Amino acid sequence: MPHFKYRARKPSGELVRESVEADSSVAVAKRLGAMDLIPIDIREESGAPDSAGAVFERIKTTDVIMFTRQLLTLYKAGLPFLSSLDAIKAQTSNPALKRVVSEIRTDVEAGATLSKALSKHPKVFSEVYVSTVLAGETGGVLDQVMNRLVFLLENEMETRRMMKSALRYPLTVVGAMVAAFFVIVTFVIPTFSKLFARFGEDLPLPTRVLVGINTVRQDYWHVALVAVAAAVTGVILYLRTPSGRLKLDAFLLKAPLIGSIITKGTMARLAHMFGTLSDSGLPILKELEVIARTVGNRRIAQQVTAVRGAVQEGSNLAGALEKGTEFPPLVKHMFAVGEKTGAMSEMMEAVGDHYDRETKAAIEQLTQAVEPLITLVLGAGLLFMALAVFLPMWDMMQVMGQ
Repeated sequence: MPHFKYRARKPSGELVRESVEADSSVAVAKRLGAMDLIPIDIREESGAPDSAGAVFERIKTTDVIMFTRQLLTLYKAGLPFLSSLDAIKAQTSNPALKRVVSEIRTDVEAGATLSKALSKHPKVFSEVYVSTVLAGETGGVLDQVMNRLVFLLENEMETRRMMKSALRYPLTVVGAMVAAFFVIVTFVIPTFSKLFARFGEDLPLPTRVLVGINTVRQDYWHVALVAVAAAVTGVILYLRTPSGRLKLDAFLLKAPLIGSIITKGTMARLAHMFGTLSDSGLPILKELEVIARTVGNRRIAQQVTAVRGAVQEGSNLAGALEKGTEFPPLVKHMFAVGEKTGAMSEMMEAVGDHYDRETKAAIEQLTQAVEPLITLVLGAGLLFMALAVFLPMWDMMQVMGQ
């Protein structure tokens, strides 16, 4: 679609300069009129100004957070979506995000829902993001779920920041150890192997292991490369299947160190979403259907779907959760209390707040546990390399002494 650069004035007299996609200059003029802008000059550009820059630009989490905050603010102010998207596009300085917002606006203008327009950009807006927006549209609580989205995105960004901070030093040490390992395997160990061959002595076990690694590196590197590439490709393709993703999500819930974080974060998301939708007037079956799409973990989503089936067959919610899920006892108890008292929204918000705090505490514990664990692994690796180097030297001194 052609790009047009225009100059226009607001009713207040303020000058606006922007680039838009449109079928013709007439379409641009009509769009400006709908925005209460007075066109001064409309010119077609020779090429898409944002596309070249977008190739080198990356849309970061901070950009998505800012986009969500701006859209939420403008939505609360009562501004139509099209005008809101125009305003966001004018304010963003990231060419890639500007192009995405422009495409979203075009889709919304053509009659698509916001969630449908967002779903066309999976590299920018995750499945959970899109499903959460869809939940807000379905329940008429878009402002509340978008507010949750901002909180979730900021939490995820803070988690990554804490993990990077915790791993920076260990990863630096690991890099140095890998370099030392390469030098020892390539240059030191082959020398020991030749010297011991002259004396007719066997190499110690750690040294033989490194000699074997060096032999594979020299003579069978192409076979190893193909094998590793095939294995990685196979795993990736399997994890992209529904069965593979389900097994991965089930494993992550029980994985050492990170399993607790993922479980608590998922419970917080589920509780907050359930609490939000409880105020929207949606039927319970519809709420469970929406939550299954927004919870972000396929294993938990599978259990929510099973609960929905049990409720549809006549079971009460608390009983279905008790029999059909592996949720923490606190969550099951609070669901039962909320169902009995009719205060489901308040109970779920309390559960969500509790697990928000628990998630942050678990992340802090993880960052404290990672460094000593990696230090232990590094120590074992360094000990192995030291034995591989010094044991042959010790044996050689004994042979020479004889």
